[in-house]
Amino acid sequence: TAVNHATKTLLLTDGTISDLRVSDFSELSSVTLAAFSRNAVARIDDGAFRNLSDLRSLLLDGNSLVVSSITARTFEGLRSLRDLRLDGNALSAVRAEWFGDLAALDHLHLGGNVIASVTSDAFWPSALSNLTGLNLTGNLLAHVDRNAFRGLARLRSVRLGRNPWDCDDCGLLQLSGFLR
Repeated sequence: TAVNHATKTLLLTDGTISDLRVSDFSELSSVTLAAFSRNAVARIDDGAFRNLSDLRSLLLDGNSLVVSSITARTFEGLRSLRDLRLDGNALSAVRAEWFGDLAALDHLHLGGNVIASVTSDAFWPSALSNLTGLNLTGNLLAHVDRNAFRGLARLRSVRLGRNPWDCDDCGLLQLSGFLR
């Protein structure tokens, strides 16, 4: 199916899409919102979105993404991206290398995954200098390292509810000091 080169919104939700390839987006440089919510996406080509230079919001929530589905090049070229939704997948960790080109990112949604711990290198070093909102609700978080959010100077909101904290050593006390 042909898509107009001037298309601004790409809504492909509630389907059976399993792979996102570079060739899928080669002619869509004007898209500002791409939504693939509630599909079966488990594989994303390195640089699949690199031609989407105007992309502001990328919705990949409710798919089948695991840690190995995302590499340092998955979000390559998305220098205008402000909102990334990865909630409701099967991600067990967060890797700083995923965010290399995402300097404009304002909100990152990682809720509803299976993340058990946020380590000191989860977001460090990364390009997320403009991140103000981070959602980690509904994971399997028992611990957040006291240095987990270093380098995120503009971070104002961290949502951590609905997690099974081990508060003998969960790191929340140190984290509250960081957020002040």
